[in-house]
Amino acid sequence: MIIRVAGCKDISFEQEIMKAANFFGKELLTKKMLPHIELDIIMKAKIPDLGNCLVTYYNDWYKPREFQIELRKYRSLKNTLICLAHEMVHLKQFAKCEINVGLTKWKGKPYDTEENEYHMYPWEVEASSKEQLLYAMYMEKI
Repeated sequence: MIIRVAGCKDISFEQEIMKAANFFGKELLTKKMLPHIELDIIMKAKIPDLGNCLVTYYNDWYKPREFQIELRKYRSLKNTLICLAHEMVHLKQFAKCEINVGLTKWKGKPYDTEENEYHMYPWEVEASSKEQLLYAMYMEKI
């Protein structure tokens, strides 16, 4: 997996983000998939959410393979890494085609976002349920 970080002036903070993203990627993606994933992590002061994950490129088979994760700046390292773990779950969901960019399908079945609140969307439930575990696993390994 190729990882680039932008918008982070603290080199040690940036290196920790890169290490964590690499760890989360190895936990969430297959070994076969990892070499084909590129990720730009951008630290921003003003974004509407704490973080988000966007697909930026599809390969010739229309599989998402390049991504951008935006994270809100000026948060603690712990909170940044938990948010990164959450967004990496979304990266996995896109990369494995479990969710589509329009957020209208979940694991191949139509999903109507109007019927549920945001925090109850299945992709958010999965990301929220795994973020703390991924963070704890990472902290145990370092």
